Amino acid sequence: MDLHLNNTHIQTVNEGNLALIRPVVDIQKAVGLARSLYGLRISGPTLVKEFVSYDDRNFYMKGKLPDHENGPQTSECEFVLKILNHVDSENISFVNAQSEVMLYLEKQGFTCQVPLRTLNGELAAICCLTSDAASEVNHKARVNAVRLLSFVPGKLLKDVPCTPELLFNLGCYVAKMNKALQVI
Repeated sequence: MDLHLNNTHIQTVNEGNLALIRPVVDIQKAVGLARSLYGLRISGPTLVKEFVSYDDRNFYMKGKLPDHENGPQTSECEFVLKILNHVDSENISFVNAQSEVMLYLEKQGFTCQVPLRTLNGELAAICCLTSDAASEVNHKARVNAVRLLSFVPGKLLKDVPCTPELLFNLGCYVAKMNKALQVI
């Protein structure tokens, strides 16, 4: 379902009686968030693109982060700026738990995205990104959790041939991850 209020286009996703409103963020706003919350410097607009996402907003970005101990990064790195929908953002404890699990899995040797800390040292920032038109839907301001994650290059499972070997390896990897997570 799409809503049009005050000439602002708001995309919503129906979840039973709950209508999720995707964060109202374009590439320019995403770059501004990455800069203000994380200090990320992007050298050109072609180094940012939005990924397809169901109810969040995810932006690929390539740039440099400040390193307060060793000076600025000398090479560009790849990141994903993830802006969660307003419903998931309301439970910041759950968002932080997801971040802690990613950090734990990385320490266990898994290749996975990991969250970077904001300039304030948090694993996620809470921002009010809602346009006035979106606020009119439920008559209240909405907040969104924002995380900057490391980027892990690769292909989506849907984009590679589905072979018995691939499925076996996937099952082994998920089982290994499940075993690692049982200890926390």
